[in-house]
Amino acid sequence: MPPITILPVSKANAHLLKPMLYLAFYVPEGEPPFPLSILERPDILKYYKDWGKEGDYGFIAFQADKVVGVSWCRLHRPPDEGYGFVNEETPELNIALIPSARGKGLGTQLLIALEEKLITAEVSSLSLSVDQRNVVAFGLYKKLRYQITQVAGTAITMLKVLDQK
Repeated sequence: MPPITILPVSKANAHLLKPMLYLAFYVPEGEPPFPLSILERPDILKYYKDWGKEGDYGFIAFQADKVVGVSWCRLHRPPDEGYGFVNEETPELNIALIPSARGKGLGTQLLIALEEKLITAEVSSLSLSVDQRNVVAFGLYKKLRYQITQVAGTAITMLKVLDQK
């Protein structure tokens, strides 16, 4: 099996965020997947469009030349808050893995790489939104010390205060 290489998200490879974001959407078993057109909705575009703004950080995992996972975060400000918005200083996390890469520790590796980058950039916290029915993702965030800040139906907003070195 080829090794995995993790590289920063740059303007040159940011086009990879859009298709990977689609893989981040949780679809409960037995329900139909979202239409691909969801990626063009304004509330979704904000997560990948015009990558390279201040507060944009991320990593892409490649195996050979194939993208297998991505973790990234971006600041959202009112009135254009994201689903995991906590405040204007806290970027919001997105993470996605191709199905064959799940359950092997890559998501944890990508998330820790992102957290370490944020610490060096002196970013003090990271937030996210997760569906509580997505027990694998929710469990990962709890294991990595993300705290619940809000619950709205099945959507949970979580926050982690990053350990500054």
